[in-house]
Amino acid sequence: MADGYLTFDTKMNTAGFKSGLGQVTGMFTKLAALAGVAFSVGAVVAFGKAAVQAASQAEAKFKGLDFLMKANGRSMQQATSFIKEYTADGLVPMTSAYEAYKNMVSRGYSTEQIEKMLKVMKDAAVYNRQGQFSMGESIEKATMGLRMENSLLTDSVGIQKNVAKMWQEYAKSIGTTANNLTMLQKRQAEFEGFMAEGGVFAGAAAEYANSYAGKGGAITAAFKELQISVGNAIIPFINAL
Repeated sequence: MADGYLTFDTKMNTAGFKSGLGQVTGMFTKLAALAGVAFSVGAVVAFGKAAVQAASQAEAKFKGLDFLMKANGRSMQQATSFIKEYTADGLVPMTSAYEAYKNMVSRGYSTEQIEKMLKVMKDAAVYNRQGQFSMGESIEKATMGLRMENSLLTDSVGIQKNVAKMWQEYAKSIGTTANNLTMLQKRQAEFEGFMAEGGVFAGAAAEYANSYAGKGGAITAAFKELQISVGNAIIPFINAL
């Protein structure tokens, strides 16, 4: 204190930030060396922004599924184990798998139904999905369609039978009408409908994953995972600021 006034040291300790920035810069340099390219300052900034956005989106998808699983008394560990295996071939991004799984849980399907239906959707989407959608997008939209009972979306993966038609056929098989089906029975009708129509595509995803086009898709998915990893590395430094 001097002359009755408080004085403050306004110098900012930037040592930690400089150290963190140096680590991030070093990380980009190593990535560039591995890829055999040179990152300009603009490229580093653009890639960093995209990486942070990808990591934030992945975190939001994961937390959304985690919250829903806990709210419904389900095992998140089992879900993530399935998703890890489901996305291992690189055909479906993990963020899309999280969102699709969340839609299926919201609809109320059992774990067994979810896993079987998502596999069928993946196989069907390889060759029969709507052309404007990627594999991940088509599966997300199909599961959203089931959640919202919207057949315009459910056929995104190439399962073209109208959901209402699935209800009608199932209702007839048990001696009732579609209007009298319970929610549990509707889900069973949808499950049987997807499995019946999608069965013809069994094995398509595994075959496609080994093709030239499939390997190209896997590289794209791997790059997306790289973005997420880099974003996760950058975010702590941004939070520190």
